[in-house]
Amino acid sequence: MVVIPMKQISEYNKQLTYLKNNVVKEKEISKALPDIFVVVFQKLRETSEENQIVRLITKIQQEEIKEIMDCQERFFKDQIDIIHKHTEEKERRYEKLLQEEHAKEIY
Repeated sequence: MVVIPMKQISEYNKQLTYLKNNVVKEKEISKALPDIFVVVFQKLRETSEENQIVRLITKIQQEEIKEIMDCQERFFKDQIDIIHKHTEEKERRYEKLLQEEHAKEIY
């Protein structure tokens, strides 16, 4: 008659000890969470700031590269125009020479 209640009391004591240990662990975790949250939030803020800096630097570099490419494009277009003008001038001279030769042959 006494053995069964003693076993139950023993089992209850084990469960109580287990639950007390769990409560202690949960309290420790609860105490640590705000500190962890602060650290994680700080890292998030730092990462966001770094990302903004990287975006800004990237935008500045993109503008510089675009400016350089525009300058190169203008330079090469100017060179192409110069080449076309020289070619046209040479073609005019050649045509003029052909006409003069043709006129000499006729007379």
